[in-house]
Amino acid sequence: MLKKSSLSLIINGFQKSKIQSEAEVRSKFVVPLIEWLGFPSEYRAEEFPVYGYNGSKPLSSKHADFLMFNSDDFATHRQHTEIDCNWVQEHSLLVVEVKKPGNIIKPLEQAQFYSAWTKSVAYIETDGIRLIGRFYNDVSKDYEVLDLDISDIQTADKILNFSFDNLSNIKSNFNDFPEEMILPEEDFANLKIPKYVYSGFSDALGKNAEHLDDMQTVATFLNATNHLLQSQLRYNIPEYMFDIPRGFYRAKIYSDEMMLPSVVGNVTYYNWNVLDKYEFQSDYFICNIITVENQVAYIAYGFSVQDITVDNRIEGFNTIKKCISARNIRLSIEDSKSTLITIPIYQVPDKNKVEESYNYWLEEMNKLKEIENYYGIKFKLFSISKDETAKTFFCVDTVYNGICQQQNYIFNSPGNLSDEDIEIEEPTVFEKDKDLNIENQEIYGIVFQAYKSTFLPCTLEYSRYKEEDIVPVPCSIEFKLLLDN
Repeated sequence: MLKKSSLSLIINGFQKSKIQSEAEVRSKFVVPLIEWLGFPSEYRAEEFPVYGYNGSKPLSSKHADFLMFNSDDFATHRQHTEIDCNWVQEHSLLVVEVKKPGNIIKPLEQAQFYSAWTKSVAYIETDGIRLIGRFYNDVSKDYEVLDLDISDIQTADKILNFSFDNLSNIKSNFNDFPEEMILPEEDFANLKIPKYVYSGFSDALGKNAEHLDDMQTVATFLNATNHLLQSQLRYNIPEYMFDIPRGFYRAKIYSDEMMLPSVVGNVTYYNWNVLDKYEFQSDYFICNIITVENQVAYIAYGFSVQDITVDNRIEGFNTIKKCISARNIRLSIEDSKSTLITIPIYQVPDKNKVEESYNYWLEEMNKLKEIENYYGIKFKLFSISKDETAKTFFCVDTVYNGICQQQNYIFNSPGNLSDEDIEIEEPTVFEKDKDLNIENQEIYGIVFQAYKSTFLPCTLEYSRYKEEDIVPVPCSIEFKLLLDN
């Protein structure tokens, strides 16, 4: 682990000196910084020859101040041969170009030249006053990660992008990446990609999409995106990268101070600039979190229960309750950092809406359970559409109310049935064991047929109605299983 305290000692010690030459910047600042970034001294090459071309004409060799590798074999690969150049490109990590104080000038053509021909992952240029760090990109402009006074380096986490471990990992990912597969042009045309997709790719590429046809635009976009993913960059990159997953991890949710996890699931991780996004998904509980510089800035959560039996769904809702009723939940992620995020559920603006939805669906599941018990059946809760769901649970409410002798129907009585008001003091069976001419109710493939109607307690105020009026009478309709289905 790189300690900021030791970096502060390097910076403070260097700034106490009256630096006047490039050599002093090298020895008193650059070498200690490189070592702090974790590069073994045996991987550090100084004044290493770099060979380039102007068209087909070879240029005279130039010498990089520092070229950091992931191997100590660089001494045997200093010649201008294909074998040596290939070795350099496969093992180079970081170019560091040093200038005399006050002599750093953009654009950083010299450091960029060295990175281009050595295929180093990144390059740094510094004059002991200012430090600029970039990641090299061979399909678009380079990505500037740092441009600051060296006194600010000790508080800038971005310097860790240039660590030996990070650059080694990026290089390894590139070297292990399979060769590109070229899609024949006729096959590309058959993909029938919508125009708005090309437009989105073009907008993301900006000027780099100028004069490109559709196939070139897609290829350039995919190559650039792949480069960003393989480089593991997060700063100074296109915003669309925030929608591309950077990692998938196992994770657990703990409610309040509970020692055992309430739910276990998976996290999909995204990042862009100072933002980190975590999408947690389990069998029952869902939670999305966005942090800004490691501080929780956005929370959204909900639930999804897809079990095929009523008992299992009710059990799932009991699990969900542990999460949504908590004041805080802790998201523990099994990534390399063992990330732990405390999520203040009680602060979520939509908390009441989630709880209302939870209470509704738990109530509906309990109704289904009562129906199962009453009729001695078991439902198989297969997947249905949104419209079918609304219709199905209307049927659930209708059948359940019939069991409980609650109102689920209105009987229309003619207004001339009586001249006086009629008081119904207790539930009174009106019709039974006959065709009631009421629509069957279907719940997950099981059909229920109306067979008994009961008038519910009420006062029928016939005195208020005319003869041609209809007087509504609250009824409870009970259903029976339609066994021939």
